[in-house]
Order: sequence, then structure tokens, then C-alpha cells
Amino acid sequence: MKIEPIQLTVGQLLNESREQFIVPSYQRRYSWRDKQINELFDDIDALRNQDTHLLGSIVCLVNPHNAGIAKLELVDGQQRTTTLLIVLHCIWEHLNKSEDEAAIGVRDELRRCLESKSRFGKAEPKIVLDSLDADEFTSHLSKRDVDNPSNKALANAFDVVRSRIAQYDFNDLLGFIEKLLD
Repeated sequence: MKIEPIQLTVGQLLNESREQFIVPSYQRRYSWRDKQINELFDDIDALRNQDTHLLGSIVCLVNPHNAGIAKLELVDGQQRTTTLLIVLHCIWEHLNKSEDEAAIGVRDELRRCLESKSRFGKAEPKIVLDSLDADEFTSHLSKRDVDNPSNKALANAFDVVRSRIAQYDFNDLLGFIEKLLD
């Protein structure tokens, strides 16, 4: 097995439209709590000017690319990657309520980070949880109620993130997005 480390921003990691992250069923269920989610927000908010923040490593098993969407199996970094995509999705969802042209432009930019798409295929989610959390995750993404969630940490993550995002005014949210993606 050949391992080739590369350093990417979150924007670079998620911007390849023909790649999709798969969280394999052998990985543990989503488990981040308020503390980790709030620390992520606080770390990003604390960045100034050209500061960077090390989110840690993400390790993927990559099969040879062929036509269509390349499936990248997340071996390490599943919790971080899932949380980042929850954050971006909830920001997109928040901006989706606005008809302001600036919000629409940002929303369209975020959509590229949230979707995978082959050249002529239909859009698919950027991350797929191939685990006990798969159906609940999909329901949370579409804001369908999940009665008695089996993974309370996943349900809580969406609640915490939505609550944090609601606290930003538009300009502060734009600044947060820039720091997160860059």
C-alpha cells in the first residue's frame, strides 16, 4: 500500500465534484458531542488574517478512478469529515431561506462542496454513511423529523450546529465560511 500525504484546505478537500466519501460500516457510529462541535466552531472563529488550523489527518482508501464518481473510503477522520459536512450543510440550509443575491451566490458555492456528481449524472451527497447511521443522517439532511433517533449524538450534532449558525449575522457567517474553507 502506497501512502501519499498531501495538505489540503477544507475547500480543496470537498471541491472535487467527482469524489464522494464513504464511511464504511466497520467504522464506529457518529459520536461527536457538544464539546467537540463547539471547539471546532471556536477554533475556526478564533482564526485571524492568514492563520491556519490543523484539523488533523484524513485517510482514505482510493480505488482506481474510472468513469463516474470515485468512492473514497474514509479510514480515519470520519468524525471530523462528517461534522464539517454537517456544518456546511446547515449553513447552506440557513442561507437557503434568503433571497438575497449574495446569499444565493454563497449557497451555490457551498452546494459544490456538498455534492458529488459525475459529468452527466445526477448529484449525490458528498458523504455517505454506510452504517447504522445512514438513514438517520439522510433524514437530518432533509430536515425530516427523526422520532426516537437511535444515534442521539448525530441528532444533537445537527441541533448544535443549527443553533450556532443562527447566532451569526450574514457578514460574520461569510467570514466563518471563508475561514472554514480556507
